[in-house]
Amino acid sequence: MKEIIDKYHRPLIWLLLIFQLLLLAINIPGLYVDFDDAWLGEQAIMFARDGIVSSEMFQDYLRYNERILVYHKAFIWTGGLFIKLFGLSLYSLRLVSILFGLILSGLIYLFCKKYYNSTIFRLTIIILLACPLIFRYAAIFRPEVMLATFGFGSFFLLYEYIKSNKTKFLILSAIVAGFSVLVHLNGIMFIGAGVVLLLFNKRWSGFVTFSTLSILIASLYFYEALGNMELFRLQFASDPSNAGSNLQWYMPFKNLISEHKRLFRKPEIYGITILFL
Repeated sequence: MKEIIDKYHRPLIWLLLIFQLLLLAINIPGLYVDFDDAWLGEQAIMFARDGIVSSEMFQDYLRYNERILVYHKAFIWTGGLFIKLFGLSLYSLRLVSILFGLILSGLIYLFCKKYYNSTIFRLTIIILLACPLIFRYAAIFRPEVMLATFGFGSFFLLYEYIKSNKTKFLILSAIVAGFSVLVHLNGIMFIGAGVVLLLFNKRWSGFVTFSTLSILIASLYFYEALGNMELFRLQFASDPSNAGSNLQWYMPFKNLISEHKRLFRKPEIYGITILFL
């Protein structure tokens, strides 16, 4: 059996990877329009047109027609840039996720090439594409893939710092981790993960530098709130994301009690959760 596996495992891996990539490519042109293609797409259109984010779809909701201050900033800015570059179309917007999917794959390749091998890279991509959410989010205008790219990029750079002790990697990792918060507020988890990794490796000065710089970069998320604090508080506390209800210190512990419901709430999540476990 071992001889058979050794002989055929590489062709099988290539066959499975090519099959998945073909499915992904076939899936993109006919993928139906997602709600967030429209909702986030409108924000990108407004940013490209006016230089600020607003909404005509939500005229009477939280003063969105005046200005939106709570949004996926760097992601929407990139969408606006792509509209400027490639024209107003659904695929101009979706190209953001496709491009960052390719960048993420490139970063994984570089990491595997340096620390593992090309077979591990191919297996990693197979596992990623086997997750329905990644298969889908790589082709619609949502920030998950862009966020994952910045998150993995920050980890890769921090790993290089720990291995080489070169400060440039630490600084770049902190900048990328901080910028991930501008992509999506969930990017705060990459700052936390970096802090834990540095403390675990007893890099005390690195911990101070990384924490300070990443938080400074992340704080740029709030620059639009200057002079608009009333509107920012209104939207931050009342937005559909319900971010304002999670500010109390005990909320993370309270959320843990029902976390299992989120991790097993629908079929798309089952595979990723089981794979993680």
